[in-house]
Amino acid sequence: MEKRSDYLRRRLQTSDVRCWNSFNREKDPFAGISDVPLFSGNLKTLRPWDPKPSEHYKEMLRLKNYWYDHPPGVTSILGFLAALVILNLTVALLPVLVNYDLFYGLWRDLRKPSYVYEGGSAIVFIWALAHITSSLAAWFVYLSGGWIANRVHFISYFAMLASEAMMADLMFGARRLDYTTFCALSCSVTCLVSVFMLGSVARLSAACLVPLLSIYLFITVLVSDMWNLNGYQYDPVV
Repeated sequence: MEKRSDYLRRRLQTSDVRCWNSFNREKDPFAGISDVPLFSGNLKTLRPWDPKPSEHYKEMLRLKNYWYDHPPGVTSILGFLAALVILNLTVALLPVLVNYDLFYGLWRDLRKPSYVYEGGSAIVFIWALAHITSSLAAWFVYLSGGWIANRVHFISYFAMLASEAMMADLMFGARRLDYTTFCALSCSVTCLVSVFMLGSVARLSAACLVPLLSIYLFITVLVSDMWNLNGYQYDPVV
């Protein structure tokens, strides 16, 4: 009886292999292994002349694998998205809302190019919407292995937000249009770097940053033209 069962087991294994070979004659059975998080980026090799992965790379790979094996709960995932949205909207709207009367008076007295649109509510809506999509860009990277494993990719992203946080103070506090132009240019450069850095992890993140990058480039051109019209430093009209 035992020999009979061993014989049947070998026959079944042989038939399975034949079926696999017949349906996958021209396919590599390990072709899709790179899509598995555990094996993605695995650079182990027996050839001594191949480059060896650095310790930092091994640590990042270990953290990503741990994140996939022990994913966070829905509360943590949605909480991280909410924190990103709050951070972006705070940087975008808080300086203007706190000092709205002062900023509006200074903006009204400035000489502006003819192409400037004066519709305040539409501008605020587009500005806020671009920052919400920016939050989604960072969130998609967080979903691709966690915050700690992708922290290097977030450096340019938070540098972009830090540059933007200084823009309103330079323009309406220090009243220096030259500094504001360079600050807007810094936002554009760091946002462009973030497109490549975050896009290398999640391609959808690059698309989500395009609206904010377009606005930064427009602000850079706008403030530069206002610099030519008003000088590098302007005084409020009394």
